[in-house]
Amino acid sequence: MIERKRKAAGYLRRSTDRQEQSIEDQRRTILAFGGARGFELDKFFVDDAISGTVTDDRKAFQQMIHEAREPGCPWRYVLVYDVKRFGRIDNDEAGYYRFLLRQAGVEVIYVTENFNGDDSDDLVRPVKQWQARQESKDLSKVTIRGQVSLSGDGWWLGGAPPFGFDLVYYDSTAKPYMVVRFMDDGTKEILDSHGQRQRTLPRGESIAVSKKDHARLAPSTPERVALVGRIFKMYLAGLGYKTIANRLNGEAVPSPRNGEWAPIHDGRWSSSTIRQILCNVTYVGDLAWNRRTLAKFHRIANGQAVLRTPYSRNRTETNPKDDWIVFPNAHDPLVDREVFEGAQRLRESRDQRTRGTGFRRGRGKNSPFLLSGILKCGRCGHTYQGHTVTSTKRRKDGERFRTLYYLCGGYMNKGTSVCQKMLFRQDRFDERVVAEVGRRIMGYLAEGGMDLLRRCVEESLSRPTGDDPSREIPEIRGKLAEIEKKADSLLEMMTPANREFVDEKLVRLRQEREALKARLRELEAVSAPAEQANGLASEVLSTLREFEGVFKKGAPEERKALIRAFVPEILLEPDGGQAIMRIRRFPPPRSRAGGNLSFRFIAGGGFEPPTSGL
Repeated sequence: MIERKRKAAGYLRRSTDRQEQSIEDQRRTILAFGGARGFELDKFFVDDAISGTVTDDRKAFQQMIHEAREPGCPWRYVLVYDVKRFGRIDNDEAGYYRFLLRQAGVEVIYVTENFNGDDSDDLVRPVKQWQARQESKDLSKVTIRGQVSLSGDGWWLGGAPPFGFDLVYYDSTAKPYMVVRFMDDGTKEILDSHGQRQRTLPRGESIAVSKKDHARLAPSTPERVALVGRIFKMYLAGLGYKTIANRLNGEAVPSPRNGEWAPIHDGRWSSSTIRQILCNVTYVGDLAWNRRTLAKFHRIANGQAVLRTPYSRNRTETNPKDDWIVFPNAHDPLVDREVFEGAQRLRESRDQRTRGTGFRRGRGKNSPFLLSGILKCGRCGHTYQGHTVTSTKRRKDGERFRTLYYLCGGYMNKGTSVCQKMLFRQDRFDERVVAEVGRRIMGYLAEGGMDLLRRCVEESLSRPTGDDPSREIPEIRGKLAEIEKKADSLLEMMTPANREFVDEKLVRLRQEREALKARLRELEAVSAPAEQANGLASEVLSTLREFEGVFKKGAPEERKALIRAFVPEILLEPDGGQAIMRIRRFPPPRSRAGGNLSFRFIAGGGFEPPTSGL
């Protein structure tokens, strides 16, 4: 009799190319382990050079979880090198993903951890998971301390230098041996200490240097240095950010980054690029650090490494100015300090003049511009942005008259070298779009779409997502009762000696209980009576019939979400004053009767024929 192999998937991960367990080392160890114990490796999921302290950025990890939960997944085991490779995440997060896999019938096996395969694993595994997480947190604190020390000596702490600077690398004896110059396409030119080019590194390839080597900022080519000085002079002469960008674009001066560096760049100067140069103290020779916090675990406050709050760890935060670490005269400047400080005084005075004029900064959720982001310019391809024009005339209450327009973002940020100035009244444009969408909805409902949409809603609410809920609901309720009994037993047996063990067990029971409760709520909603589904369908259709009234009463962010549900893009041809609006296609109201209908089909792929003349 031939022994049947157990199908498994392998998960491989490393954080950097210097890590001890390489991807191939992990693969060989997992294959050897699987071959000796009767596993057949169906596939491998690989996250290379990605930190294990987070899971959202690990695409292969997320794909593995997704495939494991798909019906018909062929493998029932995940083989991973050790706890650290699964992730340097906390116990709650690790337990969450292990529970998702277990719920799908998939077991995680750590091939080098020597777990016993019994209940003692439940006690040892969380300890090792905590240790893996703690190692990263301790390393974070040590790294920050080292960065503070290095920045105090004027060394560069990593990343691309500001435009106009190169990086000069020094060995452990403080002797310069290499110059790195970042090019606008993302490549790096490597020069020797005499300025002779040695080679070019492709975009994305890192520079291999010794841990004892450090880099310092130094002026780049004379052309780049002169351009930085010219930008400051133009600003002090009275030119604004956009005007400077427009002039440089008109002269075809290459910007610091083009589309080969990253898709978000197009090789042209923008207002934001000019502003970043004018505000950066690096250009006067100072080294400013800790202006923003990107680290996962710690930040610098009052000169010390302190833990970041859990809710803020996944986003970049701007630090208070008191926590900035500034080291004056750390490297050679590109502009005189008097010139730089004069630019700052001028910038502050201009900012004060614009305050209170109705000029909106950022992307506030309460912005009245409904179509910004989906309204695209047919001339240059940029999206239109909101623009407010304030009149010199005043109302009776003393307020100035303000008119809202849409204006091409290419012109706003990069000037006439990219696009021309042409204003479109925001209120008239929005009203035309809303009226067109409302007309389509009312026409569709009048042609018989109401009955079809009602069936779509009812079937979507009543269609089972898997097995018959009437069988699964009692099973889940029984499991919940068992969990309550286990929790009561654990609490009765708790003593000071076993408190930590019992607490760990209770946490896991609570996680399991919450997952079961969520599943129970889902099944109970699926098995709701027909009259409940019918009532909700009527409510949805009532909202569609009163589209314009509901639209006008909604908050700005709700109105934007509503219009985007129907209109993903509007292409505006400024020269002809016409717009092409794509509206999502509804299912044909009279071509189908019955069958499997759902909202996925309603909101799906196609679009109505273009609507022009807006």
